[in-house]
Formats: sequence, structure tokens, C-alpha cells
Amino acid sequence: MSSIVVECRNKTSDNVIQNGDWTTSLNENILVQAGDQIIVKDSFIDTQQSSSSKILLEDDTTVYMDVGYYIINDDQSHFTVFAGVDPVPASTRNLKPLVLCLNVTGLDADDGLVSTFTLETIDKTSKSIPSNIKFTWTNDVPALPQEVTVFIPELTSTDKYSVREVIGNIVKRAGGVTGINLTESNLKISSITYQSVTNKTLQLPFIQSIGIDLEKGNYDPDELMELMNRKINANNLVSADYQTDSGRILQTAKQIKDRFDPQTFSISDPTTPTILFQIKAMENTSDPSIPDIYLGSSICEFSYSQETKDFEINRLHTPYYDGGNITIQYINIGGKYTSVNKIGGNFINSLYAKNSKGEPVDFWSLQLGFGQDILTDFTFVDNTDLTDVLVPSSNDLIDGVGITGQSSTLDGVVSKQTPLLVTPVSSSSIPADLTIGLKGTDDNPTNQQDKFGYYLVEVGSQFKNEFLTPENNFRSIQQIVNRYYELNSYTSAENGQIIYEHTGEDMLLQSFKCRILTSDKQVPTNIGDDNTLHIEIVKGSKQK
Repeated sequence: MSSIVVECRNKTSDNVIQNGDWTTSLNENILVQAGDQIIVKDSFIDTQQSSSSKILLEDDTTVYMDVGYYIINDDQSHFTVFAGVDPVPASTRNLKPLVLCLNVTGLDADDGLVSTFTLETIDKTSKSIPSNIKFTWTNDVPALPQEVTVFIPELTSTDKYSVREVIGNIVKRAGGVTGINLTESNLKISSITYQSVTNKTLQLPFIQSIGIDLEKGNYDPDELMELMNRKINANNLVSADYQTDSGRILQTAKQIKDRFDPQTFSISDPTTPTILFQIKAMENTSDPSIPDIYLGSSICEFSYSQETKDFEINRLHTPYYDGGNITIQYINIGGKYTSVNKIGGNFINSLYAKNSKGEPVDFWSLQLGFGQDILTDFTFVDNTDLTDVLVPSSNDLIDGVGITGQSSTLDGVVSKQTPLLVTPVSSSSIPADLTIGLKGTDDNPTNQQDKFGYYLVEVGSQFKNEFLTPENNFRSIQQIVNRYYELNSYTSAENGQIIYEHTGEDMLLQSFKCRILTSDKQVPTNIGDDNTLHIEIVKGSKQK
């Protein structure tokens, strides 16, 4: 008997979906006859990342945070007056976040505000292919977005995937939204709905994109967080002029307005600005008597917990300071003391990343475990004080949900005789060092190595085996790899094969669809690209 060995290597394949999911095509077809056996001779899985509990960046990567700005409504002087109309929002301190907005006018029945946008699979017998999909649309406001590229994960036949990056955009209804290369990924737009904006003035949250450049490498989680903190907080402050660098998490009110593109939004006349903000300082860039204010976060802090294996955004706000100490303020409103834990801060609108070629890559969720649950979504509702004005509303602007804030133990100022009655304090503030942050999940590379005990090697071709579980039957599983055999950053195996013996008519092998799976039948997110399978075709005796 003779045999043929085929090398299927992830790193050299020209058809890679992600690390651990690739197709190897043959230069010459292999004839398989009755009596021939096919087995996975051995496998080598690149587990360097999981072995070392590190974050692997295979290419130079720029990671982006799209953030908005808000201040806490605790000072009536920050309200803006719209052309002599009553102050908007209401001129009472409610301690809620006021979101910095752009004012969009001239909308008609042809325009729509995308309310829902979902995808589903075309072929209900198979899953979709994880892909970067570019969505495009048109509108009459050149400064507003007209395209976005989004990584769409694998969808099952029953999944409905909401593309939040498209929601909240102004779109010409006639053209709608187009997804480039949707069909190639077995995807289609299942639903799109619009909110009417005809003859409405629309206030859209002002969004700033902030990029962090990271060189390729294998990072210790703490070192990566320290590097990201250092880069995102790089901001030159000139106190005399209240100047900050453009495109940062901390800006001044006048600078944001002055730096916005004057070719698309006129800011020459501060009395009738095209950009309309909810904060008074924004409306008076040419009046030196109006004080400027800071907007955003004095510091952004990423961290990693060695105990829980979670990544976290601890700070994305500007706390109160009293004598150089971070504090919690207590404000007397209507005879009751209410705690206020910050001046304002940033909310996160979108998280994404691009490699050195400008192609989208999954960094925030794949590497750090930050999902869409920390992003802020808005609905648009009628303003109760102004006719035909739509303003943003969100349930996500809550500490620990969509924004961060200081955390304080209030026991020292609570009366023990009358519970829940706040006792007036001699100082207007008390120190507070803890924060309420935004947590990622443990679904990140530093924690996944502890979640399962073996890998499955799946090879899709014309030959099929039977791998049965209580939930499903799998016909392409060819090998079970025990993680016990992990050595020198690779997990290798020469056993655990499921042998296939061919019967019936001859068949030609042309390609092998290879996937490395966890015990949950998912491609792991924490393996590298140097995965190799050797598939052996053992020829039986020639048939007469």
C-alpha cells in the first residue's frame, strides 16, 4: 500500500476567514477509490496566545473609539437660548447628562432617520460567512456619514443581526442602504425602517473619532492597557487659552465649534449658527465675555484584572476636584441633598479597528471582550419646549452601563436615626477614589484557555464521518485534540483521528475546508495563524 500526505497550512492559504478557519486548494486533484482511507495524520495548533495569556496583534493596528460629549445638568448658566425662545432643556437642574449635538435642518419627506436595520442569512440551510461588509447610502448633508464598514459575525439560519452602526443615520429613502458583498457572505437585509423627519429640525449627537496606533506584537494585558492609556490621554493643555489638541477626549466648547468644517457648517454668525448645541458656550465663540468650558474626559483609563481576567474602562469622565482631590459634590435641590459625581464626560458611540492596509479587524470584542452593551444608542423624540425639533434620548447614559463615574461610600453622611435622610456636611464634597466603570466580558484571549479541555479538527471535503452529540450531528469532524499535548506554544496531536474508509464510486479531492474548533464547536478567538494539518490518504489494494 502507498499513501499521499497533503499539507493544509493556515498561514499560507489564500482563502482565510480568520485564524483557525481556512481553505486549502490542491494543485492536482487526488483520486480516491474504494478501500482508500483518509485520516488527519497530525495537527499543529498555534496556541501561543492562549498559552501565554497575552494579546496578539498580527499587524500594525489603529483602534478607534467614536465618542460623544456630555455635561451634567447642575448649572443653569450652561443652557442655551434658541433665538429668544424659552431655554431648552428646561431651566431646572435635574442632574441629567446634556449631550452635545449638531443641528440639522432642511429635511423633507425624501429623508429618513434609520430606526432599525437587521440582517439575516439568504440560504437557510447554512450559516453566513464572517465578513467585513461596507454599507453605503446618500443624504443631502455632506458632513454627515454616508458609509460605514462593519464586521458581521457568523449568523445561523435563525439569527437576526442588528447593525447598530447604520441606525441613527439620515438616509435618502429612495436609495436606501446598500451592503457591498452581502450575497457572497450569505447575507441579506431583512428589515429597514425609518423615522419621519419631514420638516423637522434634528439634533444629532456630535461624535468625535479618536484613534490609537498600536504596533504588531504579543502584548502582556497590563502593558497593552498602559500603552493605550498613554496614547489616548496624550493632550497638550495651555491653561491660559484653554487650548487642547484637536480630536481628543477633552476639548473646549469654543474649540469644537471653531474646528468644525466651516465649508459645510457656517459658524461666522454666532447668533444664528447652523451648528446648534445644548450648551450656552457653544453659541458664543466670538464673544470673549462668555466663559469657555471643558467638555469630555480629563482622563481615560483602561485596566485589566489578573483575578477576573476582565478588561475595563474605569474612567471616561471629568470628576469634580477640591484641593486637588477627586470628590463627590452634594447639591441642595428643593431642600434635599443630591450627590453629583462628575462634571461631564464621554459616551462611546462605536468601537472598531483597522490594520495597516486600512481593512477592518475585530479588536475590541475579539481581544478585549468589549461588546455592544457598553455602546450608547439613541432614540429621537419630540422636544416638549420647541415645535418640530427632534432631540436624542437614551437609557444608556447611566454610570456602569454606557458612561463612567465616581463611586463613593455615602454611609458617613447618612443619618443613623432617620434612615435615608442625608445630613448636611460641612464641606461641599468628600473624597472618592473608586469609579463605576464599563466592564468587558471574560470572553477574551486571556481567559479562554481555561474554558475547554480539547480542540476538534474539522475538515470539509467530499468525504464525511459521523460525530454525534445530543444536540447535533457533525459530519466533518476528523480529529479530537487533547489540550494536554500543549508544548512550546503549540498544541499538537498524532492521535484522536476518526478514520474514513471510502466505498462506492471513485471521487476526486480538490480542496479541504479546515477549521479548528473548541468543544463548543466554535472557532477559538485566541489562536494564531500558524496552524497546520497533515491529511493522509492511504491507498488500498487496487480494485479490479
